[in-house]
Amino acid sequence: MGRIYLPLADMLTFGVDERDILEDGKGEALLRLLRFEGARAEALFKLGQGGLSAADGARLYFCHLLSGTYMALLRELQASDFKAGKDKVTVSTGKKLGMGLRTAVSSIIGTLPL
Repeated sequence: MGRIYLPLADMLTFGVDERDILEDGKGEALLRLLRFEGARAEALFKLGQGGLSAADGARLYFCHLLSGTYMALLRELQASDFKAGKDKVTVSTGKKLGMGLRTAVSSIIGTLPL
């Protein structure tokens, strides 16, 4: 759709411009940028999870579930070394159901799901 959701300052730091992303989608500079952003996202997920109280598990069920889903998507991208290109990265229905069940059980017994 022609949208780029990467910080412009980071793109400049890594020497990546819009054409590198929209037209080519390859290159060592872009790969370094994506690895950096992936590591940043992972650190932010962990920071956010640290702020979620186990006692609030039931109240924050969907927050835990969505966090787990997006973390799984990030891990898929990292596992492929960001080679998804224009292919859509997804989490399988089975994996989503498993995360939902773990999150539900965790919210009942008062532990965090991730």
